[in-house]
Amino acid sequence: MIELTDIAYVRSGVADLGKAVTFATEIVGLELAGRTDDGTAYLRADGRHHCLALVEGRSGVIASGFTVADEDALAAAETELEHAGFTVARGDAAAARSRRVRAFVGFDDPFGNRLELVCQQETVTRPVAFTRPAGITEFGHLCLDAPIRGSTRASPTGSATPPASCASTRYTTSWPCSGATVRDCAT
Repeated sequence: MIELTDIAYVRSGVADLGKAVTFATEIVGLELAGRTDDGTAYLRADGRHHCLALVEGRSGVIASGFTVADEDALAAAETELEHAGFTVARGDAAAARSRRVRAFVGFDDPFGNRLELVCQQETVTRPVAFTRPAGITEFGHLCLDAPIRGSTRASPTGSATPPASCASTRYTTSWPCSGATVRDCAT
């Protein structure tokens, strides 16, 4: 079983990077941790370098990242996912640098959500410089899109229903910061 140690980040595409950064900082209250020349803005809410990367381009979630303990755990997770029938791609050094991690692998869940398992995410020791008092203490959970059983709305992979092995009516993931495991379906 793959053991996740934390949520790492969400990478989200945005059609207008300036407006998205303004919303994230002025309305939500996140700290702008930095920008790149290629159109990525990094935002923080806790000790990580970033918990949200906004990437200029097509709008929508690009990937959700989760941490594993170390490079050995990452290699074991990669093998386990491949044995389970997932197509797993190891990120190159440049992609790892852009995510501020030592290494990562990416794969699509059964509903078309891109997931990335990472190790050694960069952290920042100074307190977050929130742009307004927002009451944020950490980036603590996320949900993944999936069709509801019987729905006519198709997932990104074109399937309108979850796999037969999934007994739940909705696929959601809300993993706490430690002790979480990868599961096909939440009930």
